[in-house]
Amino acid sequence: MRPILRPGTHVLSRGTGELQVGLDPRTALVLPDSPPVRDALRLIAASADVAEHRDGATLDVLAAHDLLLDERALVPPPGRDALAGPTVAALARSAGPRAPDVRRARGRWRTETRTFGHPAGSVVRRDLEALLETAGLHAHRGRSAPDCGVLVGVGEPDRELVDAWTRAGTPYLLVRLTEGRAVVGPFVVPGTTACLRCLDAHHTDVDPAWPLLVRQYAAACSRDRADGAPEPLDPLLAAIAVGWAARDLAAYVDGHRPSTWSTTLTLHTGVAALESRSWLRHPGCSCSWD
Repeated sequence: MRPILRPGTHVLSRGTGELQVGLDPRTALVLPDSPPVRDALRLIAASADVAEHRDGATLDVLAAHDLLLDERALVPPPGRDALAGPTVAALARSAGPRAPDVRRARGRWRTETRTFGHPAGSVVRRDLEALLETAGLHAHRGRSAPDCGVLVGVGEPDRELVDAWTRAGTPYLLVRLTEGRAVVGPFVVPGTTACLRCLDAHHTDVDPAWPLLVRQYAAACSRDRADGAPEPLDPLLAAIAVGWAARDLAAYVDGHRPSTWSTTLTLHTGVAALESRSWLRHPGCSCSWD
């Protein structure tokens, strides 16, 4: 093993005969500025083998504070799927020794993206696909079943667009840019979380006219209004929504629960507040029928 500091972690002098490893007070480690410590940190910076370290105590303290990784966590995957160095470093910092496995899992994962609503949504879709690609998550191509799906667009989607994913048990995430807002979520795992039709059922409990209204709205958003006004699309808000969606997809692939799991996050143009609403599966939705 060749121990290295977690990417983004640097050795700093406190100017009082002490060294600090890392900046954030919540995770930083203060060490004495002594020759043995300096020697250990020098060997770590040189990616020396653990056998070359004479001061095992410093290594033990750094390891106990989760500040060390094996150098192999930073080795990028070979071939055309190689990630950029900073991306590999970010994975190594967040996933630690699991980083190589996480990279491989992302490389195997295939995401199908679909768009809906106003034609401007195709730009948002391309931005999402490009962002996922930089994170090592590739677009689904061909006839094999995708590992997950993303439905992204401007307006409201026809609910039939997610039915094939639901029947196949394919997880999917919804991203809507509607009425000047961005709504990310829910992240749906069929049979486990609330689905899009569950949300409709909850809305219908409050307003029985909801199904009629949402169908009309979906149709109206698919084109410019009769007076020539297009659907509003704030590119900065769309970028935040796409980034959030990509981060949640990566979290799911990496083995974590996404922030939009059975949840919708609503972003407004002011971005001063984030509305988060959790949803339960609706007993009247077919996804709840076992």
